[in-house]
Amino acid sequence: MTALARLAIRLGAGAALAALVGLYMAAIFATDPDARLLGDIGHRADRGGAMTVDDIAAGPFTPSGPAYRGGYDQAVHWFRITINPSVPPAPIVLDVTPPVLEQLDLYLPAALPGQWEVMRTGSLVPYSQRDLRQAGLAFRLGLLTVPKTVYLRVATDTSTALTLSASPERLAQNRQDRLVALHMIFFALLFAGLLMALLRLAEQPARLSVALVGFMAVYIVYSVEALGYGALLFDAPVPAFHHRVYFLSTYLVLLLSMLFQRLYLAPHSNAGWALLWCDLAIGGQVVLFVPLLTGHIQLLAAASVACSMAFLCALVPLVISAHVPVRRVKRGLVLAYGVYVVLSATWLMSRIGVIRDPFLSRHLVEAFGLTNLFLVLLLTMLDRDEQAERQKSVRINFATARAAREAHARNAEIQENFLQMLMHEVRNHLSVLKLSLPDLIDRRRRARLTGTIHDLTDSLDKAQEMVWLVQGTWPLHPEPLPVLDLLGQSIDALGLAERVDAAGDAAEAVLTADRRMIQALFTRLLQAAASRAGPAGKITVTLTEAGAGGALTLGIAVAPDAADAAPFADDGHPPCPELDLALRLAHAAGADVLRPEGDAGRFDLMLVFPHPTLPAHNRLSPSFAGLPE
Repeated sequence: MTALARLAIRLGAGAALAALVGLYMAAIFATDPDARLLGDIGHRADRGGAMTVDDIAAGPFTPSGPAYRGGYDQAVHWFRITINPSVPPAPIVLDVTPPVLEQLDLYLPAALPGQWEVMRTGSLVPYSQRDLRQAGLAFRLGLLTVPKTVYLRVATDTSTALTLSASPERLAQNRQDRLVALHMIFFALLFAGLLMALLRLAEQPARLSVALVGFMAVYIVYSVEALGYGALLFDAPVPAFHHRVYFLSTYLVLLLSMLFQRLYLAPHSNAGWALLWCDLAIGGQVVLFVPLLTGHIQLLAAASVACSMAFLCALVPLVISAHVPVRRVKRGLVLAYGVYVVLSATWLMSRIGVIRDPFLSRHLVEAFGLTNLFLVLLLTMLDRDEQAERQKSVRINFATARAAREAHARNAEIQENFLQMLMHEVRNHLSVLKLSLPDLIDRRRRARLTGTIHDLTDSLDKAQEMVWLVQGTWPLHPEPLPVLDLLGQSIDALGLAERVDAAGDAAEAVLTADRRMIQALFTRLLQAAASRAGPAGKITVTLTEAGAGGALTLGIAVAPDAADAAPFADDGHPPCPELDLALRLAHAAGADVLRPEGDAGRFDLMLVFPHPTLPAHNRLSPSFAGLPE
């Protein structure tokens, strides 16, 4: 699939998602009740909260519409409402939204003059005591034949933002049923977002994932309480239970939303001052937990709105300066946060009474929840794109490493061939010189030339062994090897037969390994021992075996002829090149090297072969050998 096709599919999916969200919100707004049965509406504020309905009825009212936005003013609000009868005649229901208003008292004129019939509902009223058992707040007025004037008293610690409507009872019930069905879809989407957040937490257990899970979980609780389903699902024995849960969830929604946005945008933005501003707003929100515990709701609400507005002001430069490598994700991020900031600002300003338009402040719970769900989807898409980029980078790195490994192997092969050719030519000339040695009459010259040929041959062997070890290209050909015979060959080749004493109980020990490697190991080890022993020092070789097929131990002890012969250096490094090469060969052959405690003037080493069959690979492999194919 081409990049253009993938882009078209994503754009189509985005357009379909936007259309579905638009249709859903249109269906939500279509459930709003009709206010045509409402006549004149007047408003009057009781700052002290001590006025009675008779006092209120005798005083003047300010004309008001069916929607009122007063903010956090700590006053008791009275509304004088004229309700007209329906045509055809039918029982009428007076709806009051939102469902989080604590106490609503509706005063209806009684049959006797000066008497009032009182109906009560609100979030502090137990669900079992409400006149209409539904998620919202409503009063059943019965059948009206003439217009009736009623008085509504509203006492709340939350923002005094309410909408009044009146409709026939049957239509009100149908509207409520449609709204419940749409809200079930809304909560299903929220739970799907919570599941996505939990999956992200399982894959990436980080602070951002924890904040996202907490925010989605708390927003579900907040939506349940804000939409009035808390009392419907659980009629708590304590009337203030749902009231407290609503304020706590509102506080946590604001706090966790700030924390989530801060953790999400911080790695993508370098606007340090905006991040500091966000930290201050989050810190202020954390401090507001104290008035929440002490019950100072008005102080908590006003200060929380202020912190949230300050955070939104700092959020805009963070989003604009965010560095997102994938362009389409950056556009989606800006779009999502643009909607998020507008909805958040509208919700906050409607709570303090700045925005009084009822259309802008209706159904913000649903719109805000869907926006957060879109952010979760966007974050998932961003994680997937980043993971794809990382996998692509890993594939490129593996391809580069594989190419480097192949180039290294080719270079090693070229160097090996050149070295073999060079050594072959040098050995040919040395062989010619060695054959011509008997023709030399001068004994001293013949002896010097013999020593030189021996030293050159030994240096060529050392160079070949070191190249094989460093490059990891030792041509291994394992075969059963009689250890004692190989030791004898190395001793004879070095001319140490009269200076080596053999001991042990493993004369028939057999080691399955590469002949050239083991032969080189024994030769270098004996060379190192001879160099430490001096011209007259003795070398003791001990060969033991721990049962049939058990560990094979080769011990070499040296008694030097000079008292000042140095053992290993103080830092543990080998004192001579032969021993360094011998230790490398022992490691490559899979043997463990031990240095028993002993006389400081002795040269003691033990080589332990854990199993008589050694692995057919070189442990000194190059750095590319660990890469996957």
